[in-house]
Amino acid sequence: MSKQLTLAYCIENEDTARKIENELRGSGYTFNHVNCAAPGQSLGDRLRDAPGKILLLISDNFLRGIPCLQNAVEWFQSLNTGDRLQPVVIDGYKTENGQRKTVSTEFEKVSNVIKYMNHWQERYLDLRKQKRKVDEDVEFSNNRLKAVRLISSEVGEFLRLVRSSGYTDFKDFSRNDYEAFFRWNNDADAHKNFSKAPARPAAVSAEAVLAVEKLRETTPAPPVQETVVPAAPVNPVVTEELPDPPASEETEIRVEKADIPAVAEENIPAAPVNPQEAV
Repeated sequence: MSKQLTLAYCIENEDTARKIENELRGSGYTFNHVNCAAPGQSLGDRLRDAPGKILLLISDNFLRGIPCLQNAVEWFQSLNTGDRLQPVVIDGYKTENGQRKTVSTEFEKVSNVIKYMNHWQERYLDLRKQKRKVDEDVEFSNNRLKAVRLISSEVGEFLRLVRSSGYTDFKDFSRNDYEAFFRWNNDADAHKNFSKAPARPAAVSAEAVLAVEKLRETTPAPPVQETVVPAAPVNPVVTEELPDPPASEETEIRVEKADIPAVAEENIPAAPVNPQEAV
């Protein structure tokens, strides 16, 4: 049994696809990502050559995208044989006033299906008006118009096929360590081992990343407090008048002769000689 699967989705829902891949890491299964971002190719064109089973994520974005729904009835019927195709309904997203908001994907009720049918019918009429007013590539415009016209006529049938395909929503699909995923692959033993494995780190959603970035942008930086270091006390310099140093022996002293009193020469008798010393 091959454990190489294809994960197909609308490019706006890549974060959910990465989350599923991350949470199933360690299960032994690997995923080949296929989305509608490739220019000039519909999602169905790319899925025709996809290997193994296909996990198809259907969202509000998916149901409003031309590359996702182009020839959707044809490729969905060709792939939905046996248990090869597993549709999973996930939430979509839209941006309003610069903020990303979640949009639930619902098509069980007739009113929900009519909502998508009306969307594509209005889109087809708008494109016809634009074609008359805007000077653009005629071939591109005609192909786009044909694609939208086909989608507007088939979207109701496509949703009927999905409802009858045994689809599940993401909440049920991921419950109990993705039990539905392993049941789809007839791999109960792998589910037992996967459930016993150590807890896996939670995936960081795109919403969480955007929230953190926005918080960083809106939170002012704390004021920088200047630390004043007091100056060291300066010892006062005591200045005293020091006495002049004494004159050294080398100091030249000039003495005038007139200042020295004259000393009279006297005849000083010789000292007597001690006779014992003389012996």
